[in-house]
Amino acid sequence: MTAEGPMLIPELLHLFKINLAFLNHSNLTYYVVIMREEDRQSNAEKSFFTHMHALFCLPVTHSVTLFIFLNLTQKNLQDIHRFNSDQSSVRITVFDDRTKDLENKLIQIINEYDPEIFYESSRINSLVAAGSNIEPLHFSVVDDDQIVRSFLKEFIERQDWNYPSDVETFREGQSFFESKRLEKAGKHVVLLESILPRITGLEIVKQIRKNYSDDTVSIMMFSGRKREDDALSAFKFGVNDFMEKPIRIHELALRIMNMTKRMRELVSSFN
Repeated sequence: MTAEGPMLIPELLHLFKINLAFLNHSNLTYYVVIMREEDRQSNAEKSFFTHMHALFCLPVTHSVTLFIFLNLTQKNLQDIHRFNSDQSSVRITVFDDRTKDLENKLIQIINEYDPEIFYESSRINSLVAAGSNIEPLHFSVVDDDQIVRSFLKEFIERQDWNYPSDVETFREGQSFFESKRLEKAGKHVVLLESILPRITGLEIVKQIRKNYSDDTVSIMMFSGRKREDDALSAFKFGVNDFMEKPIRIHELALRIMNMTKRMRELVSSFN
C-alpha cells in the first residue's frame, strides 16, 4: 500500500460519520452492515444487497464494504444471517442505531483485515513535525459554566476528527487571549458562549477576526437566549456558526465537521 493510500480512508469514513449524524439528528432508525470478504473468488455478495436499496455504500478496503440501510424488515435480517451462514468466504456484521461505540467497533473490524489503513497517532505527529500537510486541529472552549466546559471537553476528546487534535477550556476571554492559544500552528475551532464575564462573546469574536481569517480559525457561538438578534449580530462580527442552548450533541458534531471541512477547502482554493 502506498503512503498516500491510507490518508483517503479517514476522509471516506468522515462521510460515513456525517450520514450517521444526519440519521441520529433526524431520529431515523438505521442498520449498519459491514461485509468482510475472505476469498475474492466469491461474487455471491455483489447482488445480495441490491434489492434492499442502501442509503450509503462505502468500499472501505479491498476486503471490507460498509452499508447503511433504512427500514430493514425482520425478513431482511433473517436473509442476511442465512446468507452469512451459507457463504464461507463472506462474513457479515450487523449493527443498529442502538449500538454503542459503533465507530470504534468499525475501526477494529477494518484493522483486522487491513491494519495499515489507519496511521497510528505517533506517525501522524511525526508527519506534522516533518512539515506534512496534515495540520493539527486545536479546540478552545470559552464558557463560564464549568459543567458546560467539562461536557464539551469530554465530547471533543471522544471524537475522531481525522486529524491530530487537542482541547483546552477557559472560563472567560481574558485568560483565553493570555494563553496565546491561537498562535499554535494548525487549524483552530473556538466554541464560545455569547454572555461572558469581563469580555463579551462578541468582543472576543471581533478581537479574533482582527488577526485571524476563516481559513485559520472557525468560531461557533452558543447562546441560552432565544433571540434572533443575537445570531444576526454574531454572524455580522464573524462567527461561522451559531447554536442555541441546550446543545444538541449529534448536531454539534456535524456542524464542527462542516466547519473544519470549509477551513481546509478555503486553503485548497488558494493553493
